[in-house]
Amino acid sequence: MFVLDNCPPTLHREASDAVKEVGGTVSVVTVEYDVREDVPPETNVLRLERSSDTLIRKMVMQHHPHIGEVDAERIVEFSDGNARIADALAATVQFGDTLSNFKDDELFQRLFHQRHSEDGDLQSSAEVLSLVYSYDGASISEGSELSILASITDTTSRRLYSDTAVLIDRKLVQTRSHWLAVLPHALSNRLAAIALRKSHPELVSEVFLSSGSERLIKSFSRRLGYLHDSTQVQEIVHNWLRPEGWIGENVASLNNLGLSALKNIAPVAPEETLAAIENAIRNDPDGEFTSPDNSRRMEFIHLLRSIAYDPAYFARCFDTLLAFSVREDGDGQATTNLAEMFWIILSGTHAAPHVRLQYIKGLIRHSDATYRKIGIRLLRASLKSEMFSSSHSFDFGARPRDHGLYPASIEMTQAWFGQFLGYATELALEDNDLKDEVRGVIASRIRGLWWIRGVLEKLEATALALHTDRPWGEGWIAIRQILKLDRSKEKDKDARKRLMALEEKLRPQNLVEKARTYAMGDANYDLEYLDEDDDEEAPSGYERANEIARDLGKDIANNEVALEELIPEMAANEGTRIGLFGEGVALGATDLRALWDKLCIVVRDVPPETRNISILLGFIGGYYSRDSEAAKAVLDNLVEDEDFAEAFPYFQTAAGVESSAVPRLLRSLDVGKAPIHSYFRLAIGRAHEGLSDSELIKLLRRIEQEDGGMEVVGDILKMRLWGTKEGAVSPELRQLSQQFFEVVPLKNSRRSNSLHDQDLKVIAKHAMYGQGGDQAAHIFCRRLIESDRADGVYLWNFPATLASIAKLQPRAFLDEFFGGLIERQGRNSSVFSRWFERRENPITFVPMGVLIEWCQESPDDRVDLVARDMIFFQKVKDKDGHRLEWRDIFDAMFEIAPDKRNYLDAVSSTLRPWSWSGHRSDVLRTRLALVESVRDHTDPVVQKWAKALCAELNSEIELEVVRERDEQEARDERFE
Repeated sequence: MFVLDNCPPTLHREASDAVKEVGGTVSVVTVEYDVREDVPPETNVLRLERSSDTLIRKMVMQHHPHIGEVDAERIVEFSDGNARIADALAATVQFGDTLSNFKDDELFQRLFHQRHSEDGDLQSSAEVLSLVYSYDGASISEGSELSILASITDTTSRRLYSDTAVLIDRKLVQTRSHWLAVLPHALSNRLAAIALRKSHPELVSEVFLSSGSERLIKSFSRRLGYLHDSTQVQEIVHNWLRPEGWIGENVASLNNLGLSALKNIAPVAPEETLAAIENAIRNDPDGEFTSPDNSRRMEFIHLLRSIAYDPAYFARCFDTLLAFSVREDGDGQATTNLAEMFWIILSGTHAAPHVRLQYIKGLIRHSDATYRKIGIRLLRASLKSEMFSSSHSFDFGARPRDHGLYPASIEMTQAWFGQFLGYATELALEDNDLKDEVRGVIASRIRGLWWIRGVLEKLEATALALHTDRPWGEGWIAIRQILKLDRSKEKDKDARKRLMALEEKLRPQNLVEKARTYAMGDANYDLEYLDEDDDEEAPSGYERANEIARDLGKDIANNEVALEELIPEMAANEGTRIGLFGEGVALGATDLRALWDKLCIVVRDVPPETRNISILLGFIGGYYSRDSEAAKAVLDNLVEDEDFAEAFPYFQTAAGVESSAVPRLLRSLDVGKAPIHSYFRLAIGRAHEGLSDSELIKLLRRIEQEDGGMEVVGDILKMRLWGTKEGAVSPELRQLSQQFFEVVPLKNSRRSNSLHDQDLKVIAKHAMYGQGGDQAAHIFCRRLIESDRADGVYLWNFPATLASIAKLQPRAFLDEFFGGLIERQGRNSSVFSRWFERRENPITFVPMGVLIEWCQESPDDRVDLVARDMIFFQKVKDKDGHRLEWRDIFDAMFEIAPDKRNYLDAVSSTLRPWSWSGHRSDVLRTRLALVESVRDHTDPVVQKWAKALCAELNSEIELEVVRERDEQEARDERFE
């Protein structure tokens, strides 16, 4: 077998003839880009299509190991399946060149001209067509995309159209419907750069900006983004981004086109893009641009991360991202992206570790708490060592990119963590407000860092230093977690041996250390790792920790030295079990009142903004269980206490709520120091169960008088009624529930619409039941009708509540929503069908007998009115999945309908979907099958209606299929 590469047709003929003369088993294989139709007889032509992206990626990374994943992906995109082009592009990257710089002239000539003679006019057309990422090649009329492109050079849209056909034949232009693109991008990038060198940049820019075609401008900007090394492109982008440019002058208020163009051209001028964003922030004194309410802020955040890749821009990008982070109080997407820039991998930046550390230090030293909070978040990120996952897109135009700085050796890894862990250790040993938080950060990172070779020694030193400074319970828990979970790593026996030795050194040794560990720790879940065995019958680590915290309180209750050390800490810091510890102190105290007074003195000395009253809450609970009368006297004093009155509902619920608590709570409401929302504590843990209905009602009547009180009443009432059967509550509580619906806010400031609806559903189940329920239903439905679409209130926010009303008070439901519908909206109106199509329509919960009876009272108006809102079908399972079948209400309403035809027309209107998932044509087919099932109905009127409607639906389905296909083609066949 002879193989001839780059073989023209004439040589192929000669080789073919020669093989024939020789005969036998000799054959010839020739390889050529341009295979014509006039091939010799007995020649088999095999056309090799583009290589798969996976194959190209593997080839590039195997032949050019210095290229990372990000650049390899871009090369795959630019080569469009051509391995030769991909290899040529990859070869330029090792010299620091742009990914779009296709320099192989010989390969370019072979790809473009193939075996044809050079055609300068054809190449000029290709150059102009390459200025855009894609173009519409269907029209040559004035104002068409081809005519706009033709105006850039001395040609016509007709010429571009005919040259496009030639380029398609040469497989240099790909088509998707009427959309075309010069491909591969390596070729079109080169052609576009040549076109820009031949034309004045201002002329080219003006042609696009004055074209009136947003799509073409966006497509042009995308091509520019791949040509950052072009002087002409740099000039165009500079003019766009300067303060008076069409993008630069209004970065903060760019429309969709402007923002897309900015993102596309940013790789050409990263510094100018950064300056434009900085300028937008400087000119925004109210902070609207950086606000979380700015729906486009993430676009700028991602841009800043891409620009921060270059160490030269890191400082400015950090400061700019920080402005976004501060506006979200250090909690949000900006802060998350900022934190990722401080990861050891996938950071997206090549800023040196020591540079990044300086920024953390600057934040930690800042006088503003929000900046310090962000600093802690970044410090935590810098110590992350496992489970990395980033949503950031690391490519940036045609600029070579990778995932950011990467530790290429264990020594670099050790240096990174040594640097950041060293600073964290220094901070944790200093006397500062962040000391405890930093100790917690280090504890949270121990498990991931422990098994990194060379870091273990530093961790040991840090752990011992922190423990010597002050017993480090969090660190001990973290060590226990490693011992419990990382048994698979026991092959590293030395590390595990050292781990066990460290665990023994950190283990709490006395009551004070144990109290700090169990009561003041904030890691609820980690305490399960304190268990020594895996006995499933034993209490969980969480339950054991609760018991231990309470028992420690008992043991320390009469230890004045230990209390004097612990109480100030507990009064000024958070801790998940401080309350349980306080309860234990009360249970073990010898002199309850004296110890209570002592605790109060210590807690009062803590500034209100950092004060934690958990130990007092726990103590009053234990106090009450031991001596309720004495505890009641303490509670009486707390009602008007200067420091603690505002938290009185917390104290009362901690002690327990029974009859004697009602006067105290009423007095607290009269004093008015406790915020109304604090009375919500009565709903938590069913604290109200110690009260009779009459006592609770008395309290709720008073709460509802306060501003915002009705929301609190709703919370408590819901919990009181939760799980109670209909009709099983007292008449007094039912009456309160009914009156509640007369005044309940339709919008809840603390609950989402769906949760508010579920809360109201619980109360409605009792309020709408029995005597008086009809009046409550009338009033609430009327309120909904009057408020619909005003102040954020919509009927569709209350599906569960409306379903309960329809079921329990159907006549009130029908009277209010349909009785006056004609007067409100007209005869052909609907209430629910459009908005409840994809959820349960409340009208379907009206008992059929009641509905028929109500319609018969005024059939001329009511039958058709209800029919337009009714759901006449239901989904049932069958062997193929599911199908639709008619509900009984279809025939029942047909029987009473005065005008059968009008009724069936109303039914028809309910069968067309207003909203759907998937294809509308598929939904219509299921409705068609439903209608076909009544073509043999016993009534000829229904038969005739079904036959006509089937024809209509078939026509609609055909049109819908065409529309969906066109829509899909328009969406899927574009190149952008």
